[in-house]
Amino acid sequence: MRFVFAIVAFIAAAVMIGFGIAQRTVFLEPDRVSLSSSFTDEGDFIVVEPDALAAHPGKQTLTVSGSPDVFLAYGRTSDVQAWLADEPYSAVHYDADAEELVSELVVAEPDDVSEPPVGAEEPPTAVEPADTPPPSPVGSDLWLDEFSDKLTLSTTVDVPEGISVLIAAPGAEGAPSRLSIAWPLDNSTPWAGPLIVGGALVFLAGVALVLSGF
Repeated sequence: MRFVFAIVAFIAAAVMIGFGIAQRTVFLEPDRVSLSSSFTDEGDFIVVEPDALAAHPGKQTLTVSGSPDVFLAYGRTSDVQAWLADEPYSAVHYDADAEELVSELVVAEPDDVSEPPVGAEEPPTAVEPADTPPPSPVGSDLWLDEFSDKLTLSTTVDVPEGISVLIAAPGAEGAPSRLSIAWPLDNSTPWAGPLIVGGALVFLAGVALVLSGF
């Protein structure tokens, strides 16, 4: 009879240990969720809006690439908009229905110019200014923090509501072309350890039953 109990103990131990190991391997859930976006719109700046940063709970890990130099700063949304003024930029939002990041090119509309009165002489045509490089956001006192790196920049922040992220490529034409945002997930397996330890104890009990049977 002891041998029967020993066999049952071995089977139970194998199931417990196997299931405990599987929880930490094949059944292990991802430790983060990420969303990504690429940019083809013309514009020298990218603004990650608050709804995109809050797409999932937890700290945000932003990875930006696609230009020789990458610059990232974050500050209050109103300060970011004030700094941009009339500069065109790609605004990144979160589409909750599609569960993905979407972007759109934002271009400030020119002020309406009133028509001259009938019979009045038309003012001379202004000479269009030559193309000027975009302003550099590096070192602005509007940012709560800023980061820069070569080729690829990755940083983790924990920004509250009402904060936007500004991305640029100082000295280059156009903004970086790729953005990824990741948030941590709780993939802890509290039962894995007890199952493995319990399975080992049951296995030892089975060995004891076999030895006692002799």
